[in-house]
Amino acid sequence: MIEMSLSPKTRRGGSKRRCFGRCPRRAALSALVLVASVTLGIRQAAAGEDLLRVTCRGLFQLSVTEPALQCSESDMLTDPQGGLMSAFSAAEATLADPRVGVGVAGGAIRNVGYIGREATALMLQSVRIIGEWQGRMPLTVTLEIQYGFGGYGEARMRAALRSSLDGTIRRENLSGFRMRHTELGGATLVDDNSSGDYTLPQPGPYPSRSTLSLSVVQPVPSEQPGVRVRADLQALATPSLGSIDVSTSALVRARARILLSAPCPVGARSRSGEIAVSLTPWKVVDEGTETRWRC
Repeated sequence: MIEMSLSPKTRRGGSKRRCFGRCPRRAALSALVLVASVTLGIRQAAAGEDLLRVTCRGLFQLSVTEPALQCSESDMLTDPQGGLMSAFSAAEATLADPRVGVGVAGGAIRNVGYIGREATALMLQSVRIIGEWQGRMPLTVTLEIQYGFGGYGEARMRAALRSSLDGTIRRENLSGFRMRHTELGGATLVDDNSSGDYTLPQPGPYPSRSTLSLSVVQPVPSEQPGVRVRADLQALATPSLGSIDVSTSALVRARARILLSAPCPVGARSRSGEIAVSLTPWKVVDEGTETRWRC
């Protein structure tokens, strides 16, 4: 596991630590170590390894060996009248029960300061489908997301689900969206470059709290039953400094889990254990597609 601090802390009152010649070299060295670490993780993942990554403010963790990762941090602003404004970021990712989660809160106090927050979680996993079928059986991969926005500032969330055959470098299917929530209430969802065979929630307005699902359909040849699945979550809190209130805040939390379903009675196995595959009747839209697979 790799854990790194990417940015220096800021002292209370807004003053920053000073550099006397060595800070640029240290920053450059940290950047080189970060690039090398990420490159190593990607190369190992490309070779079939599972991968987890989480980031919080100033924290970066990436692992191709750990079954789960998490990070968290918090901070607070205080105004001269004793008013408080807290901020935090947290992220988690796990392989055994495939899921990712993020949460952030940011705030600002007029004439005092501003705290913005961002958190990301990524899970990349190889899954082997176990069973008997002929041809290219359609496997449906779903990312079920529970989210919630709050506060009076602006908060954003991004979710993405990808699938491909194991050993395939190019992206085959992507289902993704972005959401934006403001102090006016409610959230707006837009497509985020989805492609391939995917299902996406209808773009438009959504409530501040709800459950949404993304899905992709990955054809799995009987002679190549390995599938690569990737899930991403990102949360960002950017409070509005133009509010008439003395203090403003933004909050967003999201947790997502991966579900598998197939038209044939099959199972799934990853490096971390068994994964349930629900049996779902397949609705044939094109008669020609049904001839490509048989249970």
